[in-house]
Order: sequence, then C-alpha cells, then structure tokens
Amino acid sequence: MSLKKIGFPVKLEIIKKGSFSINENVLAEKFLQNWPNKQITVDNIHEGLKQMGIDNYSSEDLSGIMNRLQAVGFSINSK
Repeated sequence: MSLKKIGFPVKLEIIKKGSFSINENVLAEKFLQNWPNKQITVDNIHEGLKQMGIDNYSSEDLSGIMNRLQAVGFSINSK
C-alpha cells in the first residue's frame, strides 16, 4: 500500500529555550583567580561575566554576584 502525499512540505521551526543557574560561589572563585588584589569595578564584573560566557542576566543576578564578591572581601567601585 503506497502513501499519498497531500499538501506542501512545511519547514518545522524548533525553538529551544533553556535556563541554568551558576553558583555564586563558583563565580566568586573565578573572579578571585582573575583579580587577586580584590579591587574591581562594576564594568570589570560585566566583562568577567562576559568572558565566562554569561551575557544574559538580570539586575537581581548581578546584585547577588556583587553581594557574594563583597562577602569574600572584594571592594567594588562604580568606576
């Protein structure tokens, strides 16, 4: 028995959305390796996260990372 093809081929669009979380302690350890003098700016944090492959984060995430960095002894300057 043969199959009859009816209609036109339609391209399927597959949209994958996923999320994951990174432990703030791991991020603080990475920053500690890159900035051993513990003097960092907000721009350095953005650059460091970008270098680690993290480019889509909320202000709440950034605030949590900044709090963790301050907890381990970092001094964060605005400029």
